[in-house]
Amino acid sequence: MKDQIKIILASQSPSRKWLLDKLMIPYDIIPADIDESQKQDEKIQDLVVRLAIEKAQKIANQIIKNNKNNNSYIIIGCDQLMCLEIDNKCNIFGKPKTHKNATKQLQSSSDNWISCYSGLAFLEIKNNKINIKSHLSHDRLKCKKLSDDIINKYLIKTQPYECAGAVKFEGLGIALFEKIISEDPNSIVGLPLMKVSQWLMDSGIELF
Repeated sequence: MKDQIKIILASQSPSRKWLLDKLMIPYDIIPADIDESQKQDEKIQDLVVRLAIEKAQKIANQIIKNNKNNNSYIIIGCDQLMCLEIDNKCNIFGKPKTHKNATKQLQSSSDNWISCYSGLAFLEIKNNKINIKSHLSHDRLKCKKLSDDIINKYLIKTQPYECAGAVKFEGLGIALFEKIISEDPNSIVGLPLMKVSQWLMDSGIELF
């Protein structure tokens, strides 16, 4: 890896850290706290990409203010939402926060197809100039028919209240589903790692 390029993950998600660790490269974590509200008439596909870009952009703005040594950076921003799509309507599942909300989300998901949208922003800073790439992943998942007993036991065991749709894919949550259609299963966990790895190599980061 080129020493002058510093990599930053603009997320405090343990799942994304776990995924980025797979690439065996040094990086720092700087969480980006932004307003994640959906704009009026904004599609979920546009929302997740916009939020990913805004997270990376916020960290970039902080860096440029203090980048006296003119260092080069790569900032990775991510966002993910799940939704239940019925009759061309998208019911967005955010982070449930509570056991009650998580129960409702999983009851709705039971025996249905769920869409998982992941937004990725790859922001490069060179000579204090910014270049941004973005990517949208759309994965489809068929949920098993879930009894209230299974839902309750799963929630107590995993506590996935900070996970979109109450699904912790890197753990027991994968057992809730019977089929996944995805170009990159890593994106379901929270980070389209195949795209990230390719863009890192394109930027001169040596992975091998």
